[in-house]
Amino acid sequence: MEDEIERYFYVNGIELDESVRLDEGVVLEPSSFSASDDSIRRISLQSVNEFTLAIAIACLKRCHAQIHISADDWKSLVKRIQSWQRVLPVLIGAPVVMYLSSEMPLCSIQKAPDLSTEIKTTLPVPIEPIRLSTEMLHELQAKSKRLCELDEENLRIRSAMNIYASYWFNPFLSIQLASIWTGIEVLFPVNRKKREHFMREIPMFLDEKVSFKVVDGLWKERCSSVHEGEIADADSVKKTADLLASIIKQCCEKKLPSE
Repeated sequence: MEDEIERYFYVNGIELDESVRLDEGVVLEPSSFSASDDSIRRISLQSVNEFTLAIAIACLKRCHAQIHISADDWKSLVKRIQSWQRVLPVLIGAPVVMYLSSEMPLCSIQKAPDLSTEIKTTLPVPIEPIRLSTEMLHELQAKSKRLCELDEENLRIRSAMNIYASYWFNPFLSIQLASIWTGIEVLFPVNRKKREHFMREIPMFLDEKVSFKVVDGLWKERCSSVHEGEIADADSVKKTADLLASIIKQCCEKKLPSE
């Protein structure tokens, strides 16, 4: 039997004080990189190409965490990290990205650079990391494994998590808002009378933790932005994104209405 494959995926957007085991062979760890730009250039140029160099300069000094993943083979490893790229942003409720990976921990990559880029397009980098509270870490431990299972089993949930993980890549708030609502519609598909459908089904699915008035207000904001050309505001985008995240997390406890 071949040895397990291990790899470190460097996380932008969060920081934490201690390691947290999220699943068998998956550990979220604090880490950092405190080298000069010249060191980053040397690492990148030894590693792959100019694209990796650009990503490394933008990301490495802003990394404060890493996910250490082990798997039986490369196919399993790739599958696992793709799930975590979707699950982490949903559970944390903020932009979280993993653009770079290596066989070495972040603090040690100067010794043996082996950087590779995990996303092949130029995307934003979170500037200010979110410090994970004890409550957030508990939720990660409680729900992350089940969400990874749903990511593999349920195409609708996977699509919704994809949307949540990437909506903020677009700089225009109106497009962000439309994208988030697409994720909600994936989970609550309906062809007619969408407003009434969402006002009824979403509060019911969330056990009345959000009111039908809140859902209606967010839907009206979406319609004004999409159909009337009004500029969406950041508060509406954040509240709608939080709504989508709440729905996805609730899928750990109950099935979607149409399933």
